[in-house]
Amino acid sequence: MKIINETPLTEEQFNIVNHQRGIAIVTAGPGTRKTHTLVFRIKKLIDQGYRPESIQVLTFTTKADNHIKSKLPNDSR
Repeated sequence: MKIINETPLTEEQFNIVNHQRGIAIVTAGPGTRKTHTLVFRIKKLIDQGYRPESIQVLTFTTKADNHIKSKLPNDSR
């Protein structure tokens, strides 16, 4: 799956995206690209065979929700 108009990941973001065991909880301050990292994590799960409808994503803001939706193809929502 292609992510629409996204910049590369930092090493720390890459490690979060490729997390293998258990739940991934990411806490960081404003402007640290948490949502950006989450979009890549969703893509990774879908590429690994998870069905999009089986992935639950929680955000605290409508802005983050809209950002995620704008970066994923319609068939992945």
